Amino acid sequence: VDNRYRGFDDQVHRADSTYYQMFSLWDTYRSQNQLVALLHPDKAADMAKSVLHIYQDGGWLPRWGLGNGETNVMSGDPITPWIVDIYNRGLLDNRTSRQLFDALWKNVNEVPADQSIFRGRDGNPTYVENGWVGYQNLPGYKYGDSRQAGSATLEYSLADCALSTMADGLGYKDRAATLASRCDNFTKLWDPDVTSQGFSGFPVAKNADGTVAGDPDPAQAGAFHEGTAWQYEWLAQQDPQTLFGLMGGQAKAEQRLDKFFDMPTVLTDPAKAASESWVTGAYDYHNNFAFNPNNEPDFHTPWMYTWTGAPWKTSAVLRAMRTLFTDNVYGMPGNDDLGATSSLLVFAMAGVFEAQPGSANYIVTAPMFEKVEIRPEHGRKISIEAPGANASKLQYVSSVDTNKGMLRQSWLSHKDLLRSGTIRIKLSDKPTSWGVNAAPPAMAAQG
Repeated sequence: VDNRYRGFDDQVHRADSTYYQMFSLWDTYRSQNQLVALLHPDKAADMAKSVLHIYQDGGWLPRWGLGNGETNVMSGDPITPWIVDIYNRGLLDNRTSRQLFDALWKNVNEVPADQSIFRGRDGNPTYVENGWVGYQNLPGYKYGDSRQAGSATLEYSLADCALSTMADGLGYKDRAATLASRCDNFTKLWDPDVTSQGFSGFPVAKNADGTVAGDPDPAQAGAFHEGTAWQYEWLAQQDPQTLFGLMGGQAKAEQRLDKFFDMPTVLTDPAKAASESWVTGAYDYHNNFAFNPNNEPDFHTPWMYTWTGAPWKTSAVLRAMRTLFTDNVYGMPGNDDLGATSSLLVFAMAGVFEAQPGSANYIVTAPMFEKVEIRPEHGRKISIEAPGANASKLQYVSSVDTNKGMLRQSWLSHKDLLRSGTIRIKLSDKPTSWGVNAAPPAMAAQG
């Protein structure tokens, strides 16, 4: 009531804004954070300030903060893109932005002292030196980044790339360049000799000396957190074209996505593809090469078709995914994870989604309602109108018109979305060429 809270130093403090806690960041940085920032920008800003309080009181940024303690659950670096997303939406004042950047810069380059309650990016010693997290099965660390070295490297790379844009925006050109040089660290895990399902080249976890750690089979459990290399290979959305180059080009990447989603079945029987071809069991992600709609690392993957020149396939996959959300006892695939899965569905059905966390750019797809109204707090209403939209039919975007004119590219910036007024989307029952080769840019700092 009076903004008092018990901090990470176990002392009582008073905040100058609403203090939030319980940050399930590994889950929420990919979808829920964006929905909160869109609908309730004031709350999003207060949440970012709450995280700053955690840093000021405890000395480090949280990974998964619960109450006034750190669980150290999950892996990677979710706090960075989570904050950058709020910054790149223009929701933070200059002083708060610079204080948060200082905290993030410390987080991406250092590690907490051994006695700290925070684990931070415990893979930093090898990552900062080599560009990858060296595998090490540390005793007592079930969720250690060094134990999940494959996925942690990919998460770090995305986070660093996002932070480069914040550094650039704040005028820290040297730091922006340092961070931008890490955007493509995912390439350092790529092993062109690993094969699976007729495809060559996959990310593999490495030891500190660069040798392969464990079994490189991309469809088997390994040093990838709650997933396999097949599912994590797409976690390079900060620079899709470089990723696709490793795969042999756009056409080869599209073929790989088609295998991942079982596109032939998606186009003939979407519900069957979702229920039989994709990962359906709670823990089946440990040994599988297919799309896993149950878990956050794959949330963005349907939108990767945007960069292969076939954005219409994203709309098809989302219609198939929609069938997994029901009003029966199962309800939705996997956990909601503090709103992460629900937020994914909201964006998928509305026809806009940020596939590159930290970019503040929304990719446009076929809405599943004839009209969607987005009402940002203290902002102008946004209407997305799609006559004839029907979630039970495969439909594709044929044209997009905003109050600024026809949209030729396949995406809108956050600023443009807020100013768009009414977005009119014409749908087709057959695939179209709308948005082909008009995907969002790579996310590295441009300064």
